Amino acid sequence: MTVDAFWRRVPEESVRGRAPSELRVLVPHFLEEADQERGVLVGVEDTDALIGALLRLGSGDSPGARLFSDLPPDWDDYWMIGVFDAGAVRQIAGVFSHATLDAWVSQYSAALADAATGLGYSGGQRDWLLETLLSDAREVAALFIAAAAEHEAVIFRVVV
Repeated sequence: MTVDAFWRRVPEESVRGRAPSELRVLVPHFLEEADQERGVLVGVEDTDALIGALLRLGSGDSPGARLFSDLPPDWDDYWMIGVFDAGAVRQIAGVFSHATLDAWVSQYSAALADAATGLGYSGGQRDWLLETLLSDAREVAALFIAAAAEHEAVIFRVVV
């Protein structure tokens, strides 16, 4: 079973007070090319938990890494959606801004491979997943850094 995760940058005021069902409409369960090109939407398959693990390992479990790894405070289990407000986005972007993702993936490859095994991957799949992890982490990093620069919130949605 795959788990798709999506992050979408939005003006914070546009999501304030919105119900989970309304937030869900803002984040499609597929990647829209125009949104990707503008850098406002990133989607990954099976690597969101590994990106969180990578940040926690590399940053020494910093507050920003913990924020990213945890679900947003307004997380809704039924709709599987929540919002990182602009303050949380700044903290998460701070970790990504100082991250040496390539070095961290190399340094923590054994721990990340163990985490991948926990997701059901084995053998050659783990190697593929670590390569995918690095690519996905770069895209998510760029999204959070851009959102922080614009004082935006980020909607996080999971699709199983």
